[in-house]
Amino acid sequence: MDVVLFFIFLICDLIIVPICWFSYGNQSEYREGMVMGVHIPAHAVEDPEVTRICGRTQKQWKRFHQISLLLSMLICFLCFYNFTLFIIVWSVWLTGYVAGLYWLIVVPHRQMYRLKLKRGWLDASSMHAVRIDTSVSAFSGKMALDWKWHLPPVLLTSATALLLHNMEQRYRLSSGEMTAEWVMYVSGVFTCLLFLALHVGIVRQANRVYSKNTEINLAANRLMKRAWSQGLVPASWISGGAWIFLAFCGSISGPDLPAGCYGVYAFFLMVSAAALLVPLGLAVGKRKEILDADQAPCYVDDDVYWKYGWYNNPNDRHILVQDRFNSMNYSFNFGRPAVKVILGILAAAGYAVGISGYGSGRNGLFLSFPFCFML
Repeated sequence: MDVVLFFIFLICDLIIVPICWFSYGNQSEYREGMVMGVHIPAHAVEDPEVTRICGRTQKQWKRFHQISLLLSMLICFLCFYNFTLFIIVWSVWLTGYVAGLYWLIVVPHRQMYRLKLKRGWLDASSMHAVRIDTSVSAFSGKMALDWKWHLPPVLLTSATALLLHNMEQRYRLSSGEMTAEWVMYVSGVFTCLLFLALHVGIVRQANRVYSKNTEINLAANRLMKRAWSQGLVPASWISGGAWIFLAFCGSISGPDLPAGCYGVYAFFLMVSAAALLVPLGLAVGKRKEILDADQAPCYVDDDVYWKYGWYNNPNDRHILVQDRFNSMNYSFNFGRPAVKVILGILAAAGYAVGISGYGSGRNGLFLSFPFCFML
């Protein structure tokens, strides 16, 4: 079991760190009229201060990820010594890694925004503009897969409650002895529901206006929304299938599953992540080609809503908006009161699952890990 857990967490670290490294590591490039997530004129890219901020950030970003990757690999060896200690140290590392990411993204962004104000690189005509391409809006319903493709995995994962109930009765287990299994059940169902909610939310997002050319706007919006739907649907099916497989194994072998079952489960989760990320990565590359060839770009200088490093616009009714620093990601609009409620619920759920997993012992910690990490 120690070997299985070692390789599961090692592979997760080898996936997490490189993905963040390369997906957020191109902020110093001038793309879509921005550097470090701040709109500046094309001629300002050669400004000495802009060059200095970009160069320093690139070096810090590379060094930070090299050190983080090495530490994550070394920490995994604690699995062979004490798994509880490993979970604690790994959680501390993950917290530090996320904090470091935040620091290296937000601080240069704020520096660039202050420099923009100092240099007067403002586009007053577009600062409060809301651009709409009505021709693109007419095709919104045809840009992505239907959300109903998520219903089968949601229903099937929900139905595995019967398997857990039968296992509880068959092996005469108490509620406390089944805590880890029920935590995992909640994790499986919640993941499928989350993918469904993301699918609906992203597809219903207002289309972005990239250009004065309607064809380019249509191509870019259709490309990204279809990529999200094509990633979320198989990710939902595969992650749901991972839990269903584990539930069937438990119904046959009882709560003490062979290590191989956990290995197969972890493998399916990684395949699920790949199924989501690969279409998005390909779509981002294709969108960049489309926008780079555009002769009539159309950018809105909305940096004032991102000046702190996160989106805060009380006048925008959307809860989710496309992330400024990674177009594959979505961010919360902290100007909406509902966001604080959502984050509170997610934080409480993550804390409750983590405590439940810890109280269920070693297997509980392992089984609750995917849910807590996802939150």
